[in-house]
Amino acid sequence: MYSLKYGTVPAGSAAPEELPTPCATSTPRPAGTGVVFNDFDTGGLPAIRPQALEWYASPALWRRLVTNGMREDFSWNGRCEEYERLYASLLAAAREATGPKGDVTLSQWPGQRR
Repeated sequence: MYSLKYGTVPAGSAAPEELPTPCATSTPRPAGTGVVFNDFDTGGLPAIRPQALEWYASPALWRRLVTNGMREDFSWNGRCEEYERLYASLLAAAREATGPKGDVTLSQWPGQRR
């Protein structure tokens, strides 16, 4: 993620947990920032080399990938708000599941000791 700020175009697997941004793409697209391979094995990365070299040979496309990556925001500024929204939605769902009492404790969750 840090390297995107310096203009590095990433190449990586399509594993969902490794795609925090709309970075990976197998075809050039306006929001893309890198190249993705779907086969998570030793042949995956070499398989995308021709695609990456083709994109690199197109200065306008490559510049778009670089610029998109440099514009990504991986700071905690937006992430904190996302976590707050997630926590609030989970808390609301838990309160709804427990009824009108409103108070939820860990002991009310399945598998927890009472």
